[in-house]
Amino acid sequence: MSNRQIIDAELKDILGDGSQRDSEIAEAAEHLQHVRDADIRNMLTDSGQLKPPSEWPEGEARAILRTRFNNAGTITSVDFHDKNRASEQLNKLRGLYRNEEEISNPLDRMFERIPRDELVKLLGALRHLGDVPADDEDDEDTAGL
Repeated sequence: MSNRQIIDAELKDILGDGSQRDSEIAEAAEHLQHVRDADIRNMLTDSGQLKPPSEWPEGEARAILRTRFNNAGTITSVDFHDKNRASEQLNKLRGLYRNEEEISNPLDRMFERIPRDELVKLLGALRHLGDVPADDEDDEDTAGL
C-alpha cells in the first residue's frame, strides 16, 4: 500500500465517508421542501373547516410552525414556517446561491484552494512564457510568491 493510500485511509477513518453528512443534508432538504410546498387547502374539509390533526398530510404537518387553540381545546389557526425563507435555504443547500464574496471575486476563492507550492510553480511557468513580470517588476498582487 502506498503512502498516499495509507493517508487516504486514515483520513477516511477520521472524517468518515461523508454518508452521515449526506444523510443530514438530504433530511434537511426534505424538511425544507415540505415547508416550501405546504398548502393549507390540504388540511381543510370540503366545507372549509380545519381537519383534525390526525388527518393532516405528513408534509403539511411537518411544515407547521405553531397552532392556536380556543378555550375548548379546538385548533383555531395554524401558522406555517416561512415559505420564502425555506426556498432560500433549500437553494443554498443545493448550491444555487453563493455568498457575496464568492460572487464578487471568484478567482480569489479558487486560488485559496490551490496549495502555495503549486501556485509558485504556476507563476514560474507563466513567467517562463513571458506572461507575468519577473520578481523585480512585481506589483502588490504578485509580491511574495
